[in-house]
Formats: sequence, C-alpha cells, structure tokens
Amino acid sequence: MIDFNKKASFYIFFAIFTFIASLIFIRFYSVKLSLDFTGGGVVFLDKNIDIAKISGVTKVDKSDNFGSILYFQNDDFGIFQEHLKSLSSEVSKNGVKIVKTDFVGEKFGKTALITSLYGLFFALLAIFLYIFIKFGLNLSIVATFGLIYNCIIVVGIASLFKIEFDLMSISALLTLIGYCINDTVVVFDRVQEIAMEFNSSKDKSDYKIINGALNKVISRSLKTSIITAIGIMPMIIFSQNEIRNFAIMIICGIVFGTIYSIFAAPILLKLGKFKIKLRKIKSQLDDPMRYV
Repeated sequence: MIDFNKKASFYIFFAIFTFIASLIFIRFYSVKLSLDFTGGGVVFLDKNIDIAKISGVTKVDKSDNFGSILYFQNDDFGIFQEHLKSLSSEVSKNGVKIVKTDFVGEKFGKTALITSLYGLFFALLAIFLYIFIKFGLNLSIVATFGLIYNCIIVVGIASLFKIEFDLMSISALLTLIGYCINDTVVVFDRVQEIAMEFNSSKDKSDYKIINGALNKVISRSLKTSIITAIGIMPMIIFSQNEIRNFAIMIICGIVFGTIYSIFAAPILLKLGKFKIKLRKIKSQLDDPMRYV
C-alpha cells in the first residue's frame, strides 16, 4: 500500500515550484497569441513558395491539406488587401494558387479573447459551486485551485515552447477543466465512502481514511489517464499546427491534473482543513438518531 500522506509535503513543494515556474515562463516568454486574438490575415496556398519577396508576412506554416499558410499581422483590412494583391501577382509567376483567405479584425480579436476568458471564469465558478454544495467550502477551494493550477501550468508550458495560443487552446483548457475535476470528485467521494466503511472499526484516523481511499482509486485514475493519453498521441504524431498544439496541451494537462487530483486530499489533511469535513462525516455516522 502506498503511503500518500507521507509524500504530501514533497508534492506541496513540487506544486509550488511548478506553479511559480509557469508564472515565470508566462512573464518572461509571454503568451504567443494567434490571429484569433490579435487580428490579422491568413492566406492558404496550394504549394510551398519562397516568401523572401513577399511583404507583410509575419509567419509561415506548412499544412497537410495546403502547401503553405501565410500570416499577415496588421490591424486594417485595406492594408491586408494590398498585401493580398502583391502576393497574388507574385505567386502567379510560380504557378501557385491562393486557395483561401481569412481576416480577423483587431476589435473582433480582442472581443474573442475577453469572451474566452469569461468562459473559463464561469466554468471554474460553476465547478466551484457544485463542489461547494456537494463537499463543502474547503474541498471546493482546493478543487478549484487545482483547476487554476493546471491551466497555469499548461499556459506556462505553451509560453516556454512558443506554442501559439488560439481558440483551440481555449477549447483545450475548457476540456481539461471538465476532465480533471472528474478525478478530484472521484477521490473526494471515495474518501467519504471509506469514512463510512471505517465506522465499524476502532481505527478511524483521518490519515488511514485518506490513504485507504487513494489506494483504492489510484489504479482507476492512472488507467483512465494513460488510455486517454494514448488516444491523443496520434494527434501529436500525425497532425500539424492547431490540432497538434491542442493535443500537446491536453497531454500536459492530463499529467499534472492527475497528479494533483491524487494528492489534493493529503494536502488538505496536511494543512488541517480536511479534518473538519471528516469529523462531520464520522459524527453523523456515530449518531444513533440517524437510524431512527
């Protein structure tokens, strides 16, 4: 049997270290926002070309479905149209065709960013309220902090490796919020079940309740995470651009989210917050009037 409570101090240090490191990455490497949030234009070509003679291009990607994807970072649609005319005349000389063009205005990009952040906030708020109703204030705080911690870690990793942050990235964070809270809820629920099982035993210490619950749930949590990660790996290997970035963020979130969900209860016990909840459960179990 693994003694998770003894490892709680180490994990608290690990969580603080990785959280601060992620904030440092975000501060000094900065989050690389995509055109979805900054505004600008994108042009899809059917072949790869040399962009040395093309003005206004800030980035070039290769795609499985297209030859090249050119990005133009500017705020005005008229300027983008001028770049597009110049590009059209240049690529036609090399037998390259423009397949598709898109443009996002600066105001729309800022609105999309603000709306996305609101979406993340309300998702976290809804989960906080659900955990608060089901498990109480202390557990709702630690569960919500775990989701925020996971999001910060993922954004920090994205900043470190210059992964472009776009609407797909917001989708990845929302997916992780829904996925990771599942493990945390299962662990907390299991702790309550173990507390009831220990009612008939003389040894009902908080230490053994939490450790017993975690040992029963860890196999399920690890298997679920590993199977999910295996299912996502082909997206990293065979996909490009936004899909690959999405998959990378999901994998990172699953790893840190699973670790946090396992150690959330021992951390609370270490901080002395879980004892209040467990005492309430055990006092209810010991109350003879509950059978009347």
